[in-house]
Amino acid sequence: MKQIQVTGTTTSLLTQARNIAGGIGAVVAMLLMTPASFDAINGVVNDYAAVSYLSQDKVVVGDPSAFSAGDRVLLIQMKGASIIETEDTTYGDVTDYGFAGMYEFTTLSSISGDTLILDIPVCHDFDVSGSIQVVRVPEYEQVIIDDQLTADSWDGSTGGVVAVWANQAVYLQDTINVSGLGFEGGGFNGSSSKAGVEYACDVSSGKGGVKGEGITLTAQLGCMGKAANGGGGGNDHNCGGGGGSNYGAGGLGGYGWKSGTPGSDTGKGGIGGLEMAYMYATTTDRILLGGGGGGGHQNNGASYPAGNGGGIIFVITPEMEVSAGGALIARGGDAQDVTVNDGASGGGGGGSIFLQVDSWTDEANLSLDVSGGHGADIYTANQHGPGGGGGGGVIISVSTLPAGIQTELSGGTAGTFISSNSSHMHHMSHHGSEEGDAGAIISGAILRECSVAPEIDLNGEDAGTAAAMDFIAGTGSISIAESGDINIFDDDDLTMQEATVVLSNPLDQEQEYLSITMDNSTLSVLGINGSVSSDGYTVSLSGEAAVSDYESVLSSIHYHNDSTAPDLTERVIIVSVNDGGAWSNSAESRVEMMAGSFPVEWLGFDVEWTGNVATLEWSTALEQNADYFSIERSFDAQAFEAIGEVGANGTTNDVSFYRFDDMSAAEQRTQLYYRLRQVDFNGQFMYSSTIELAPTEQLKEVFLNVYPNPANDIVNVEWKNGNNYAETELYIRNINGQLISTIHLPAGVSVQQLNVSDWVSGTYLMTIQGDQPVTKRLIVR
Repeated sequence: MKQIQVTGTTTSLLTQARNIAGGIGAVVAMLLMTPASFDAINGVVNDYAAVSYLSQDKVVVGDPSAFSAGDRVLLIQMKGASIIETEDTTYGDVTDYGFAGMYEFTTLSSISGDTLILDIPVCHDFDVSGSIQVVRVPEYEQVIIDDQLTADSWDGSTGGVVAVWANQAVYLQDTINVSGLGFEGGGFNGSSSKAGVEYACDVSSGKGGVKGEGITLTAQLGCMGKAANGGGGGNDHNCGGGGGSNYGAGGLGGYGWKSGTPGSDTGKGGIGGLEMAYMYATTTDRILLGGGGGGGHQNNGASYPAGNGGGIIFVITPEMEVSAGGALIARGGDAQDVTVNDGASGGGGGGSIFLQVDSWTDEANLSLDVSGGHGADIYTANQHGPGGGGGGGVIISVSTLPAGIQTELSGGTAGTFISSNSSHMHHMSHHGSEEGDAGAIISGAILRECSVAPEIDLNGEDAGTAAAMDFIAGTGSISIAESGDINIFDDDDLTMQEATVVLSNPLDQEQEYLSITMDNSTLSVLGINGSVSSDGYTVSLSGEAAVSDYESVLSSIHYHNDSTAPDLTERVIIVSVNDGGAWSNSAESRVEMMAGSFPVEWLGFDVEWTGNVATLEWSTALEQNADYFSIERSFDAQAFEAIGEVGANGTTNDVSFYRFDDMSAAEQRTQLYYRLRQVDFNGQFMYSSTIELAPTEQLKEVFLNVYPNPANDIVNVEWKNGNNYAETELYIRNINGQLISTIHLPAGVSVQQLNVSDWVSGTYLMTIQGDQPVTKRLIVR
């Protein structure tokens, strides 16, 4: 691998290079046009190791020497399917794909002996018995592929995969080629034994050619039955092998020696590998090597192998620019033509290409080839079985491929019998062999990459543990964050995608419900959509927004219990969040709403004006260990503050009457809301219902404007309170309604500046009271 550090003017490298004569000059010209550090790569850049043990965060390999802490790696399971093993045409059909083809990109945090420690735990299922390999994936910023890039061939435990990861761009000057580097084609069987129609036999029996390798864990056998996506071997005598497969099925192998139409060896050619189209249609989480072609029945020393399947190519980059002749090639391997009196072998199944590319430049230069391999021809005087063509592979893309990209998905051509006697009746015929089926393009896939699961803390103690709080039936609303702030922790996500709050066991079907107390305009500013189900038991939040914003909205959700009947049954509220992304994770916790005792039985609660004084009166029918009443006032029925206390009567069965005068109520000159917080001697408390009081005077014109918005330095506060710009107060609250500061706005001045450069980033509520409250939201960055 060559790394070249260059500086200069930012421009499109290949665009500039086209204007300079080719060869080294073009590469140098390209490198001089960019300020970035470039890696020029070719040959084999990935490293491979077989996995002997895999847990959530540990991978044990035989040789860890190629890996380092911080490496990006690919875990991929190559096999794992179970097949039918009945002696008929269903032999080799898949009954369970297992975890064959499952893959996941992740990173290494450290290495201990032969154990690779994963930075992010595995979040998908694997089975170590299914030939899992770990592939080191070099991570580049910008990379030039200046000569052919390839992989080590699949050797039964590792190889066959190229993975290119560039955080900025890939410049493709040449090819990435993994043709014939996938599952192995069937080899020479070397003997002969008279056999009929047999679908599975021992390789040394001489009854049939060797099956191609595929995703099945079944030991390699001979004879005409397929082995999942591995082609079946040609049966005795000298029948052709079937083609391997991937998305498309492999083609049937040809008729045997001197077989006519019909003849004794007609219909004994190897069956082509099973199409994997169904697997790809039901999941986008898998990717496969092309299956190997089946070997022809060979007893005269031909030893001409079947075609190997195609390998796998991953390209992950935001931008890809392509020079003329740029190509990604994952063809199935062609079977070797036969020139002795033996059966020919099948072609390999096409491989797989996965693309996560956001934008393209000169994509018309690019060709993608996952075609199947050619079935072998047979050059003899008398007819023998040609090989079947390999099935086409698959191109998987996160986004729709641009129309200009050239794609080759065709199945491999069937082999041909070419006689030295041009008048032979079967000369230049396929003699029973068939071509493979075509492959396919799949769009809308998601790259398998795990993220750290979030955690949610509802009580300020331990994330994920339940929070407990008290409620009393008939006392109105209580925030689900009453016992502490809601905190969401996520090591690798700055945003959340959705959240739900569910009252899981409401008992009163009419007077219990949840609400979002934050208004819709604030939700809109935060980019969060909030809704409450028709029964009131579920709050749903959606939209990608900062973790802190989700915390604020969740903290504004209230549980309401308006029932007048005593109720001591615990309620459970489930709070869950999801971080979204390609492979989202969820976290869940619960609020256990413990029903308290009923120390006070309310008889009435009312408020009215007595001149300029708001007079609150209430009465109780009985009290048990009641210490005092705290009188709380609010301007919006959400954020309350205590304004006074009245002592309670302790324990009594008599009717008690109480009164409190709010001497400053008239000064507020706005709509007021009151509630009572009754506190016991042991500190437990309960709330009364909330009542409202209209202002005593006619409301005058009030105006408020805050700009610029969002702001990070100086904010202008422009206001009008009545016709003469009367003095007023500016109340500054956080998004939860908690009062942070009060600023006096003097009379006769309409604009005042605030310095917010040292404010914590977030959303603030700016309110002037005047003769009516006016609130504006200010976002500080």
